[in-house]
Amino acid sequence: MSRQTEDRGASGDPERQSSSAKRPGPQRQDPSSVAYTIMAGMMLGGGIGVGLDELVGTLPLFLALGMISGLAFAVYVAYLRMR
Repeated sequence: MSRQTEDRGASGDPERQSSSAKRPGPQRQDPSSVAYTIMAGMMLGGGIGVGLDELVGTLPLFLALGMISGLAFAVYVAYLRMR
């Protein structure tokens, strides 16, 4: 086996091997996409909370809990996208 064949690895393509070794880092997020992520999380959590309130018969208990947990989850997702 020649030295050139060993460098190519299992794929046989030196370009493919070098591109898999260098993975691009996370891209910088637009501030509007972060805002949309946070709004969507609050709306989704609030919607689930309204559904649970209707199901259980409570007034705004699960709505408030859903919005707070949706906000927390959305901020976490936005953080993961930004780092």
